[in-house]
Amino acid sequence: MQINPDSKLELHDFFSRKENGYFIVWTESKSNFVELSPESFEVLCLLKKGLSLAEVSKAFEEKYGEPCDVSDFVSELIQNGFAKSIDGIRITSETKRKVTLSFIKKKHVGWIYSKPLLFLYAIVMLFALAILVLNPSYMPTYQDFFFSENYLVSVLLSIVSVLVLVFVHEFAHLIAGKSVGVNGFFSVGMRLFYPVAETNLTGLWSVPRKRRILPFLAGMLNDALIISLVLILFWLSDCGITASSSRLFSFGKFLILILFYGIMWQFLFFVRTDVYFVVSTLSGARNLYGDSWHLIKNKVLGLIGRETVSLDLSQSELRVVRVYSLFMLAGTVVSVATFVYFGIPILIEIFVESINQMMMFGTADFVQGVLLFVLASLQIGGMLLFLAKSLWKLKR
Repeated sequence: MQINPDSKLELHDFFSRKENGYFIVWTESKSNFVELSPESFEVLCLLKKGLSLAEVSKAFEEKYGEPCDVSDFVSELIQNGFAKSIDGIRITSETKRKVTLSFIKKKHVGWIYSKPLLFLYAIVMLFALAILVLNPSYMPTYQDFFFSENYLVSVLLSIVSVLVLVFVHEFAHLIAGKSVGVNGFFSVGMRLFYPVAETNLTGLWSVPRKRRILPFLAGMLNDALIISLVLILFWLSDCGITASSSRLFSFGKFLILILFYGIMWQFLFFVRTDVYFVVSTLSGARNLYGDSWHLIKNKVLGLIGRETVSLDLSQSELRVVRVYSLFMLAGTVVSVATFVYFGIPILIEIFVESINQMMMFGTADFVQGVLLFVLASLQIGGMLLFLAKSLWKLKR
């Protein structure tokens, strides 16, 4: 569609909030969000009043003493779904965002994350932590991954458990979003080679910064609560209050291992995890991830005597980026150490067991060994693919 200086743009109704010197602007359906400088926001308001592009450009130049390329700005507004029509010609209807479980409203789930219940969750987790400190045998080791004598059963159930726990983790994000009045939707993503549910909560941009933290942390809170409840059940069983079962105890330690590994994953700061979004939101940094990588890259380039890349950041932003870059390195070390301590021994034992079974004479043992070998190879392949993609993104 042609845009000329006399064109007039009709915009959808929009809402805005100022944050860190910029304006977050969104449409009524919370489907479209943009971040604008004060000057760009002023242009948006002039266009909303019905002024032509030439009139807006003239008003901007008279106020700031420099020309304004309104046509490019209008093109971006159209691409982001803010425009109804131009010169009376309808552009497109505003995109409606998909909503999962649309019948669940804030009034239905707000109590789940109310202050009294959050306080209760904290008490439960502290109690469970005390139990773990007093009963270190409850802490799982890599050997607890093999809760069944049949290694293939353990591996298959681990896959099923991961899929279920990830779904529950993402469901917690969804419910927490609804508790602050923001709808979200599930999409399908990949964790290594596993297809899993992911929660889109773009609408969180419409709520104040501090209210976004809980939806970001809801998944980890859910995982920590499950771990806490399992630990409390262990303690109640040892006290003779509930029935004791060695099989359930083994499965419980297996669940703790899986959930603990998932929580450690969130501190893998070289990807955008839940913890990353919390830090990014609290710090107010506009491009924390990219700027931190550039800072680390500059340090490496400086050490080898190559030219560094200039970072256009204020002193306050630079301080935040420096601190986060240290978190990126520390979090990566912790996550890699967790994998070395838990993941590698598990994979080695699976490979050893698969080879032992393939060397047996029975057909069933051989088939089971082959399946174990394939599943372990897929796991390693998925990890290598994930690392390769991460390094490729870093290089770009």
